[in-house]
Amino acid sequence: MERESPGINGEGSQLSDQVYVVSLWKEHFCNLLNRPLHDPPDVLVTEAEAAVPDADIDTRPPPTVLETHRAARRIKAGKAPGACGIYPEYIRYIQLCRH
Repeated sequence: MERESPGINGEGSQLSDQVYVVSLWKEHFCNLLNRPLHDPPDVLVTEAEAAVPDADIDTRPPPTVLETHRAARRIKAGKAPGACGIYPEYIRYIQLCRH
């Protein structure tokens, strides 16, 4: 069976009826998203159960808006950018624009 593109009809011409095109896209995504689930391979399950949590990963919640504002106020201009590559002046400017 030959698959046809959702925007092309069986004769190879482009579809112009918007309702029909939308119905084809709906059918396409319903088929794509509603496929039956498969159980993961046993090897993957075994590896996941044997995995050890990495202690180096920071699991604390993200900083609050207040903590971010306080930290931005303490930044001194003219310093080198941090590991993220963002210059302190940019952070200060964003904080000033929000108030």
